[in-house]
Amino acid sequence: MKYYIFNIIDTILRMAIVFLLFYIGFRFRSMDTDVIKSRIFLKYDKLNRALNIIILVSPLFLLSAFLEYPGLKMYYDEDTIHLIQDICLVIFQPGVIYFLFVLSKSLNRPEL
Repeated sequence: MKYYIFNIIDTILRMAIVFLLFYIGFRFRSMDTDVIKSRIFLKYDKLNRALNIIILVSPLFLLSAFLEYPGLKMYYDEDTIHLIQDICLVIFQPGVIYFLFVLSKSLNRPEL
């Protein structure tokens, strides 16, 4: 519990992810599918870059799940495992937020 700052940051990042997901979901429901396709097509390069960022940080998400493996608790104490998990998630979640932000921006009207 020494490193509670990571828990606070993790909670804030998760709230941002949920907010962006709701925002994108409501935008999808109010738009025509052809409009969504064309706007995403116009911003394909930015979406591709954001997806590449998620691909780069996704092993951290997988690592945080592997750290729950019971065999590791024999070698490391629980505080160390939770610290590594918190660091992995705090690095992974901004990548997801960036992708969702780019996706939400791509749904806006294109600039002329």
